[in-house]
Amino acid sequence: DELFDMILLHNSVNHLDEKACIELQKDSNARKKYSRMFSRMKEMLKPGGEILICDCSSRNIFPSIKLHNFFAPNIEWHKHQPPEKWMELLKAEGFIEPVTKWNSPKTLGAIGNFFLGNRVFAYFLTSHFCLNMKRKS
Repeated sequence: DELFDMILLHNSVNHLDEKACIELQKDSNARKKYSRMFSRMKEMLKPGGEILICDCSSRNIFPSIKLHNFFAPNIEWHKHQPPEKWMELLKAEGFIEPVTKWNSPKTLGAIGNFFLGNRVFAYFLTSHFCLNMKRKS
């Protein structure tokens, strides 16, 4: 019965239902599955509570040109979605105030993230983002 201040989905949102995640862009049943999960998460949050989704976007130069991404060698790019897709689904469930930040590979440190932690460079590196949204009060 306890409500939470934050729900963190760190490199896991696409694993909640991998098959549905792969089909999100074209299958309404897949979207309904994720909508139900996000609705349940909203119920678990206090008003004003936050959901933080950190993961890789499907949009990356390496799979686009059919090359292996040595920055993120284990990512199955077809199982991922861009932050805009998660934002769309969360907004439909009553989440507001989206903020997306892009990350550079951890090996580059804080200075690397300062210069490379944006959407453009992320596309050429790991495409890793963090999307933060709040439950409407």
